[in-house]
Amino acid sequence: HGRRRQPVEQARRHPGARPVAQLAARALADAGLQPADRVPMREAGRFADLLRTVSKILDVPLPSVYRKGLVPTLCKLPMSPPVLLISPDLEVHYKGKALRFLLGRALAYFLPGHLLAGLGSAGGLPGAPPEMASTGLLRTMVLGALAAGSDEAGTVSDTGVLEARDALLSRARKQDVTLVRELVAELEARGESPNVGDWLSAVEMTANRAGLFLCNDLDVAVRTLEEERAQGLSWSRLSLDGAVDDLLRYVVSEPYFTLRRAIGAAIEE
Repeated sequence: HGRRRQPVEQARRHPGARPVAQLAARALADAGLQPADRVPMREAGRFADLLRTVSKILDVPLPSVYRKGLVPTLCKLPMSPPVLLISPDLEVHYKGKALRFLLGRALAYFLPGHLLAGLGSAGGLPGAPPEMASTGLLRTMVLGALAAGSDEAGTVSDTGVLEARDALLSRARKQDVTLVRELVAELEARGESPNVGDWLSAVEMTANRAGLFLCNDLDVAVRTLEEERAQGLSWSRLSLDGAVDDLLRYVVSEPYFTLRRAIGAAIEE
């Protein structure tokens, strides 16, 4: 396919995107939500208890959770910070192992390194920015970070990339900017650019593994993935066959058995 374009050269040619700042400025009302839609996580209940347990096992801070109609099971809503949106009948249709798979997979998207992944899962909902259904906004953020860490950033002309770069430089700590510069230098030395689509697919595989690890039932995991695809819910461009193939390899791996032994009786079978 020839030599890949350098990161900053890619940023120069990237088409315009809506301002990244719009994501941070989104309010509940923009998504059709009200404070009354929030699920109280401090109260006892099967859903809240299980979500707290999954949060503890995966070492992921509990996100804010809201219920809303027209939601296909559950999704990650583009906010700053993102929130978990669930359907009113989630606990009716999904119980036991299936619910554990869904919650384990969903919370994996709230790991610090995954916060920008999965935002497209809400792309078809009323009030969700249409660009979230693609990788456009995320790609703009990545290119903005590349521009912030490059000595050639002065040649970038795309408005969206420039806004992302300026937002990063105005908010990031000095040591974070230094780290970005080191990473960009390494990428340019390799002649490579990050592939956002591949990264999103890799995050989905990680999240699916987290769900399988928590439900411990391959058949349930695969069936749940099939039902989601039938509902039109997509977390990345990863195909169903690709997702299932990855779980087939993972469920017979030593890391999987090691984690299952470590979890013990933390979640009842």
